[in-house]
Amino acid sequence: MNFSIGFSASSANLVCWSPNGQYLAVPDKSKLYIKDGCTASSLLVSFSCSSFVKLLQWSPDSSLIMTGTPSAPGGENMASSSFHGCVEVWKLADPDWKCRIELGSAGLLSALWAPDSRHIITTDPFYVQTTVWSLVNQSVTNIKNPKQCSPGLQFSSDGSYLAVAERVNCMDYLTILETQTWHTVKQQFPVDCSDMAGLSWGLLATVRGAELYGLGVRTVSWTPSGHHLIIGSQDTKV
Repeated sequence: MNFSIGFSASSANLVCWSPNGQYLAVPDKSKLYIKDGCTASSLLVSFSCSSFVKLLQWSPDSSLIMTGTPSAPGGENMASSSFHGCVEVWKLADPDWKCRIELGSAGLLSALWAPDSRHIITTDPFYVQTTVWSLVNQSVTNIKNPKQCSPGLQFSSDGSYLAVAERVNCMDYLTILETQTWHTVKQQFPVDCSDMAGLSWGLLATVRGAELYGLGVRTVSWTPSGHHLIIGSQDTKV
């Protein structure tokens, strides 16, 4: 069995291979090291981030990598830049290229890539809005009142659409956007549940009367065909 040479990593849980398996990202405080994915030892390129790396995610096409600093929890250190949060994007093919997204007073809770690897979706800690940032033309699309649930947003299997759960006036809604122009296809249509806990793409949009199963719904999953929905209730029945 072969082993790589040991290396330092300030956040071992963030160390990750690129989707194509060719690169290994290693964060160490405010530095990001990209190593050869085969040997995990050869250093290919390094980046100097503006702050301590607490968020790290490869783009789906493995050409870009995102680092970030979520806002301080509980509103601590509001005067510092770390409270506001930021996202930085780096390009392996051009180490001098850099994109920085400042979230301002809204702050940063989470960030993720869109399937096209050219858009980033961020959500603020107070769930005021979810924002789609374009790396192509620098356009910005805001989605108001995202609901705090898991997952609260999800792309369709082909990446053509984005579904976002929303909470407005104590009622749950879904908004659907198409991902070519990020225009709204269906805005804030109500769902038949009193407190949506998550969403998942399939052939069915909602589950009617699911709250009547046993002591309530514990978990929901689509079958691979997308024609059936499996519901696990709190009384351990399916």
